[in-house]
Amino acid sequence: MDDFIHRVRNGNLKPYGNDRNRNDRRKSRNSGQRKSRAADNLTIIKKPLEKISDSYKRLAEAEERKAAAIERIADCLGPFIRTLSQVEKAEPDARKN
Repeated sequence: MDDFIHRVRNGNLKPYGNDRNRNDRRKSRNSGQRKSRAADNLTIIKKPLEKISDSYKRLAEAEERKAAAIERIADCLGPFIRTLSQVEKAEPDARKN
């Protein structure tokens, strides 16, 4: 027997609005569960992302230190290279022997 006809015969026919309200309540209950599950998933993802972010920060800091060290080396070698170039210009034959 069809559910609608069965309810009509038994007098259990409920107005459409009540069914709608009951479904709305059910949806609101599920939406709270979805929000909590989404929050749990975000916390699960958040920790590895923080670790990745920290490692990239450390890499960037290391690159900055590396660039500073190369600049210091270049500053120290600058006068030495200028002196060598002057010696080469002054004595081109002495270097060949």
